[in-house]
Amino acid sequence: MNPFATLPMMRAGFDLWRMTAEAQMVVGLRLWGMAGAWALPPGEALRMVSEKGPAWTEAWTRMGEAAMTGVGPVGVLSRGTSSLARPVRANRRRLTRRATKR
Repeated sequence: MNPFATLPMMRAGFDLWRMTAEAQMVVGLRLWGMAGAWALPPGEALRMVSEKGPAWTEAWTRMGEAAMTGVGPVGVLSRGTSSLARPVRANRRRLTRRATKR
């Protein structure tokens, strides 16, 4: 048995967990902002709705391409997660940077 055979699966699981945690931070920051307890940039409510479609389209496209090239389930998950993680991470950084520069 090769103990290193599970490393790609563990990496994919960790990346998915990290993206989910950052997404929850973004949701929390936006909720606090809508309640008036956190400084949000203008147009944040529109942005949080309009960014979903393009992000999911890109993720599904990358996952479909990976599946058609025979990458395997872990590779497909990794491609989709990495595609969604970029805008989530950018939102978290933007929202927390905005709040610290008050």
